[in-house]
Amino acid sequence: MTHRPEFGMVEKLVASIRSAGTSSKDATDALRSFVQFFEENYDRIRALPSDVRDTLDSLHGALKNLSSSTSNAISDIDDAQYYFLSGRKLNREQFYFLTALGVLNYTNKSVGLSKFNDYDVYCFFCYEDDNRYAIIDAQKQPERPVKVTVDEHGNKCMEVSVNVGAFEAPEDLSWDRLSSMQQSFFEENFPDVASRFAR
Repeated sequence: MTHRPEFGMVEKLVASIRSAGTSSKDATDALRSFVQFFEENYDRIRALPSDVRDTLDSLHGALKNLSSSTSNAISDIDDAQYYFLSGRKLNREQFYFLTALGVLNYTNKSVGLSKFNDYDVYCFFCYEDDNRYAIIDAQKQPERPVKVTVDEHGNKCMEVSVNVGAFEAPEDLSWDRLSSMQQSFFEENFPDVASRFAR
């Protein structure tokens, strides 16, 4: 029903984040030494230009933030692994994180409640033809054609509906460009949506 957890990907991810954290800490320490040198020898070197000082301050702050972020990420990953291995209930983020890494496989499909897992469902809503990629959005209304009106001065005005983003209504997508599996999915599970595609 479910598979034995594999932690290889988690270990690689943690190792990468730890490496980034170590590098950012080393860079922060080196920069701190550099700034300290300038501060200790300020009188001999004379005043640093303000733009150089501002740049060093910005770099120092960015490296400190990077070091803190990587430490937090490592802590979150360690917490998720600890909770799982100790049998404690994971929160939603921990569950999806470990599922994405292949550690967990407690999906509707794997336990027999559905023939589709979440990724399968996502793929059914992906659309592709010769001109575009899109996500099928059953909540979206179809694109309106260009509407031409005349204002009070006799000028022609065009009202154009602009599609923003990758989400498109079924009416604006071709049924024939869906795979046979997508067509079956919509016909069996969402017949109202299936009937809306352009044919």
